[in-house]
Amino acid sequence: MANPSGRGGFKKGKSGNPGGRPRALVSVMEEAHSATQRPMKYYDLKKNWRRVRPHLADKKLNNILVRDFNKYTFGRWGQEFTHGRLPCQFESCDWDIDHRGRRPPFWNYTKHAACHWLVNFTLRLAMLVMPERRWRIITSEKHSTVWDGDETLFDFNFQAFGIDANECFEMAFEKELAPGKYLRVYFAEHYSVDQSRRTAHQTSAIEGSLEKAA
Repeated sequence: MANPSGRGGFKKGKSGNPGGRPRALVSVMEEAHSATQRPMKYYDLKKNWRRVRPHLADKKLNNILVRDFNKYTFGRWGQEFTHGRLPCQFESCDWDIDHRGRRPPFWNYTKHAACHWLVNFTLRLAMLVMPERRWRIITSEKHSTVWDGDETLFDFNFQAFGIDANECFEMAFEKELAPGKYLRVYFAEHYSVDQSRRTAHQTSAIEGSLEKAA
């Protein structure tokens, strides 16, 4: 179809996008590829806790924690999470069963399988501890964490669980938010829904095994 205005359009024999992908997109893709190639490390929360601890009194930080983590506890069990409580008080997994000795203080802010409801708290804390860095959230269905855009992750859960920082990054690096932008979180599923899903999966697996045996 002809161009009715006679203006714009592409010149014959020339690409309308001679450079291929837009430079901005290419730059983002190259940065993402570079990030996946470099070794990652955690901001050492145990070693630097004295530097972190004073910021735990920040009013906005605590409001974020209560707002988000309450969506986890209330959705999961119908229990309210209020000011003064800690995520570790709602732990339902024995990931630390083999630990001996004093618990690192940062473990108070961990909760297995609740990373999405703790990541905004973590982002705010990272920005308070090291405001000169461009902290941002990276997230996927598997994990959410906080990254400085270079080689450092600010993460409570996986650092406490002993999961390698590179694995942490790879699990979370599906969607990258703008520096300083918070993740929208919703109420967690009730535990009974999760149990029903697991039961259905186990039943399906057993039936599949019986069919193969027959």
